[in-house]
Amino acid sequence: DLLSLMSSNPKVCRHLHLPLQSGDNDVLRRMNRPYTAEQFLDFVQKAREIIPGIGITTDIIVGFPGETEQEFENTCDTAVKVQFSKAHIFRYSPRSGTAAYNMHDSVSPQEKERRSSLLSQITNASANRFMQALAGSDVNVLVESKKYNNGLYSGLTDTYVRVFFKESEYCGKIVKVHINEYANGRLIGVIS
Repeated sequence: DLLSLMSSNPKVCRHLHLPLQSGDNDVLRRMNRPYTAEQFLDFVQKAREIIPGIGITTDIIVGFPGETEQEFENTCDTAVKVQFSKAHIFRYSPRSGTAAYNMHDSVSPQEKERRSSLLSQITNASANRFMQALAGSDVNVLVESKKYNNGLYSGLTDTYVRVFFKESEYCGKIVKVHINEYANGRLIGVIS
């Protein structure tokens, strides 16, 4: 029902934040997550069929207690299949009061850092492809009032992608922006 509403109502953004947490079913079970990697992938595929161009962002934890190299590789494989438009990668750290707090934290800090770096490379590559695909197109942007140190203002598309431009008089409004280029990890456009 939510996907149907998102596809038919222009007031609803074409963006979902879906916390994957892990792309390995054994790790998901240890995290007490009520879904599998396959169910996650099926939902993403359905969302993309119903809402073309949807932005899918996520949170992923690396180095959860007991995470093996193979389980981490399964997470990387899942991230490659999903092609997230943005991902937040977190290194596991014990939190008092959680079930995981009492689990043996068997992944070293150095290994967590390595896994975080590798997964960030994978998800950054898919985020860059998502943004590059917008170059040359016209998108609706909610203009924000914040001015960046490069003298540009910015706003967010309905797929949760930041766009930079010179104009600022439309703060708080949704305007059409033509994306001129994708450069240095940024979309640069002009209000049309």
